[in-house]
Amino acid sequence: MEPLIKPSFIVDIELANYGDDFLTGTIATADRAVVMWNDYLELKEHDITIADTEAGAIAYICNKNDVECIIIKGISDFPTDERAANPVDSNVEQINVYIANTPKVMTKIFDDYLMRFV
Repeated sequence: MEPLIKPSFIVDIELANYGDDFLTGTIATADRAVVMWNDYLELKEHDITIADTEAGAIAYICNKNDVECIIIKGISDFPTDERAANPVDSNVEQINVYIANTPKVMTKIFDDYLMRFV
């Protein structure tokens, strides 16, 4: 069984030139959607902040080719412990949180971060 985090794939991105009014963390690239409570617990166990299906791979390839790379991710929703909830109700709640937060997240990215990093 392969380890969850392979040291050869770890990429540190230098952020000193971009200020300090944003959050940083470890992005993991997953081979599947990471949406269930157990997924969240596994990420937390390994000090991974978020998971997606592309950012880690992009950072890795950029690093291997000496290409500067900044990944801007907007987090619109967080996993909740849905073990005791009705799965349909839990899904609806997550969708509503996503719908409510996505415009806020995108506004923050476009108004505050995009021009600074690009």
